[in-house]
Amino acid sequence: MVNLDSDSLIGEGNNRYCYAHPTDFDKVIKIKKKRKHRDDPNLLEYIYLKKIFANDFRHMIHIAPCFGWVDTSKGAGLMFQRIYNYDSSTSKSLSEVIHNKLLPKSVLDKIVADLRKFVFKEHILFYDANCSNVLVQEVSKNHYRLVIIDGIGARKNGFKYWFRRHFSRISMVKVRHEWDSFMQEYHSVLSGETPVLASSTH
Repeated sequence: MVNLDSDSLIGEGNNRYCYAHPTDFDKVIKIKKKRKHRDDPNLLEYIYLKKIFANDFRHMIHIAPCFGWVDTSKGAGLMFQRIYNYDSSTSKSLSEVIHNKLLPKSVLDKIVADLRKFVFKEHILFYDANCSNVLVQEVSKNHYRLVIIDGIGARKNGFKYWFRRHFSRISMVKVRHEWDSFMQEYHSVLSGETPVLASSTH
């Protein structure tokens, strides 16, 4: 069992807490909040990640790898890779990078375009598409990519979620809609209209 306490809490979203693994600094653990009448966000995400990582996971470089379930003092948790830069510094959210003007817009536009190619090619369901759920990882000196750390899969279980996981033509309708929402958020953050939030889970 992994013992989690308040000192290891590093983020909080609407439905989950995120803890740094106390002994493995390359991992984080997501714990669902205790709320009635809500689908388990960890279970929904696990179902989706298990599907998309089922084959060759090496090309899924834009999504934080999931290592499955772990028993913790806070209950069952879902364990993920913690995202670091090549120099071992912690990767910042896209919203933080924009707000602090850490990269020029030309670089941001390029890595957003790269993410779009990946999302559309792999039919990624990015239901909570906002800039705080995406990290900017510097993979080598002055070379960057975006990594989705939260908000993929679905908010609710049901037949729509099942169909979107199994039929690409149906999923693409949702993918396009979610990407449009992400781009609206991206341009809003660029213009300073959207308040900047720290990433909730890494």
